[in-house]
Amino acid sequence: MKIDTKVYRHVSNQLIKYCIPLSFTQTNLSIRHQDIVSRLQKISSFCSQSANLYEQKEVSLSNQHIQKGYFTYSGSIHPQFDNIYKKAGKTISASGQIRYAASQYAYTKSNAYGYINLDADIGQWKADGTINFHMWKNKIIDPSVYLYGSTSLSLFSGKVSARIGNSMIHGDVSASGQVGVVYAKAKAVFNAREQTLEMDVGAAALQGEVRSSFHFFDAKITLTGSGSIGSAQANFSYHHKTREWEFGSKLGFICGLGFKVKVEY
Repeated sequence: MKIDTKVYRHVSNQLIKYCIPLSFTQTNLSIRHQDIVSRLQKISSFCSQSANLYEQKEVSLSNQHIQKGYFTYSGSIHPQFDNIYKKAGKTISASGQIRYAASQYAYTKSNAYGYINLDADIGQWKADGTINFHMWKNKIIDPSVYLYGSTSLSLFSGKVSARIGNSMIHGDVSASGQVGVVYAKAKAVFNAREQTLEMDVGAAALQGEVRSSFHFFDAKITLTGSGSIGSAQANFSYHHKTREWEFGSKLGFICGLGFKVKVEY
């Protein structure tokens, strides 16, 4: 919290020192002195109470970083039946997504020299899916279906970002990752010329990506690293086109690492 409650308490203590009872021979001076002392006591009390309230609010806010979770879903269907007599384009397309988190955590801190921001979901589940259907191709009836879907479940999923410096020279770093994640995705294409099926499933104790960049006037250097620990993944693919077909698979175990560097000027 930017409010320095020590200043409030210092002012309060200093004002109290001047609240000294004095006796005067003249009644009007005595009354005026009593009024001044009363006003000083009220200001001192205001500063002291303000310090207490600000400190209580700070403790309250620190306990409110964890928020309630959420559940959202959306979807859309776009029939384009006019493309049937036009004999071109998509006939029907649809998509949808679901997002769920048991709870959320958010923290932000900033000053004149930079900032740090943390957002995380605890107990996150998400799913996405799309479908496209084509009736025509090159003015000829050629039904085609394109499907894609993905889902993942993680105990903890979050992103942290930070910056230090000024507008001309500064460094940025961001990291995103998941703890205890399982995931799956699939892709399928079906028509007279092609049948494609791809599936990926995996799990990881820790999975994430870190990106750091340094800006020096108009120059920018970016380093990106990604990896997983305690992971296992499997892939299966099958492709069949006119007069050719292929299939394959891959497995991954324990850990995976990778990085890339990008320079802009």
